[in-house]
Amino acid sequence: MDPASDPPGDCNQLCRKSLPIVSPCHRDVMIKGVLLDLAGVIYDGEDAVPGATEAVARLHEAGLLVCFVSNTTRSNKQAVLDRLARLCFSVTSDELFTPAQAARNWLRKHERSPHLLLHPDLIQEFQGLEGSRGKAIVVGDAGDAFDYEALNAAFRELVDGAELLALAANRTFRVPTENSALTRERSSLHWNSQAKETPLSLGSRLRHSSARHSPPSTAQKERP
Repeated sequence: MDPASDPPGDCNQLCRKSLPIVSPCHRDVMIKGVLLDLAGVIYDGEDAVPGATEAVARLHEAGLLVCFVSNTTRSNKQAVLDRLARLCFSVTSDELFTPAQAARNWLRKHERSPHLLLHPDLIQEFQGLEGSRGKAIVVGDAGDAFDYEALNAAFRELVDGAELLALAANRTFRVPTENSALTRERSSLHWNSQAKETPLSLGSRLRHSSARHSPPSTAQKERP
């Protein structure tokens, strides 16, 4: 199925389903669903956390709406589903929510076309998206794709008024080397002074500030 045409999925329906659950601390608590993080919660590296597969199965058996959330900005949705399947977790596409999915939803709602500064494995998530109200830069952990040509193209779009969507709030990412972990500062957040508004951070908490930034300096406006 074309990722751009995916339905919002059951994860967006948490507020529409409630089941009475008896809590040891609070009686008659209405649990609408369960949100589960992935790394460090249900799996650690290439191994499932002991008891996690059984716990997830019990949640499903109880009839609760379960949504698995990930902050990955490098792996596409199908890759995450395949990894969960290898670890013996039964998870459907509708039960998994990612930053790329949040970005697609935002782009559709605001009728923006994406200009992508992402890892090649994530590009397919944005196929078929076209908007009539301008462009939005979508940036995540692009790895080696953070080269001069790609950064300069995205920078020019920002100067021309494109929106800025950050799939995560982290300002750096680490690239392992033979002797150490090299930290490269390649964050979209360094472009804030050129964006019309504070970027939307979709990997942690979605927020949209209407605070305007001061105009770029003359030196910043010059293009190579």
